[in-house]
Amino acid sequence: MCPGEVHATIAVVSAPSFHLPEKSSLPIIMVGPGTGIAPFRSFWQQRMIDMEMMNVPSLEDKKHFGDMVLYFGCRTARQDNIYGKELEDMEKAGVLTNFYVAFAPSFHLPEKSSLPIIMVGPGTGIAPFRSFWQQRMIDMEMMNVPSLEDKKHFGDMVLYFGCRTARQDNIYGKELEDMEKAGVLTNFYDILLSNAPYVYEAIVKKGGHFYVCGDVSMAHDVTQTLEVILQDQGKMDAENAAQLVTKLREANRFHEDIFGVSIRKPGEPRRSKDQTMLALEYLTAAVRAGKLDALRERAKPILFVS
Repeated sequence: MCPGEVHATIAVVSAPSFHLPEKSSLPIIMVGPGTGIAPFRSFWQQRMIDMEMMNVPSLEDKKHFGDMVLYFGCRTARQDNIYGKELEDMEKAGVLTNFYVAFAPSFHLPEKSSLPIIMVGPGTGIAPFRSFWQQRMIDMEMMNVPSLEDKKHFGDMVLYFGCRTARQDNIYGKELEDMEKAGVLTNFYDILLSNAPYVYEAIVKKGGHFYVCGDVSMAHDVTQTLEVILQDQGKMDAENAAQLVTKLREANRFHEDIFGVSIRKPGEPRRSKDQTMLALEYLTAAVRAGKLDALRERAKPILFVS
């Protein structure tokens, strides 16, 4: 490769069912944190074209088209909200009914690369962490790290990931294995509580960072599990454990990128959008009880690797 030359690999992934419904009067909800917004741009562009072809003169005459609502999360308006102006124009034109943007400015790797980091992301919550291990790989290549023994400049990078089945959600399985072999990822697991001693040492003793990404209910349960780990490993009561998590947040060492609210009435069957919570139940593997000996892994196991 010549100096200054850049080689890129382009992967094309086919998603035949990922398109607007044939019946345009149906409402659609789009959820796309970070780069996940990209495919939805074609949705609102297509809707604009359809409305122009039908010569829809005003918002009141939009009866042929269902609501189109976007939920989008990014780090900051300057970094990721590249379609901000376009979204506002689409809303004014009546193409988008509403759009909601949530910012997570602190959700990035720590400046000090020698600090250990723990990433927790069941289901689609794994998405932003991909940029973490990709950035770590680039940093290691730039520093010309020849072997795992020379990885002293970089702290541990550990991922806790839960999914329904290897075939359904574990889309980065091969990539994770490659990153572990290359020494980018130290380990990746599917149960948080069973690695309590390591979690405590990395976060409390070594000053590491703890990241959570996913459903708001999941984030709450993961926080509770972390507090249980702090109680057990740090020999502290519940109040002190909760205070320590608060201090981690204040020190910008506990990072959360949470989205959505899953609402289900008691007795209702589990819907498809609740399936991520299955991964959560296995990931936290904890019962909301006051006694540590009650925290046995009672959740039904979910296949992680085939």
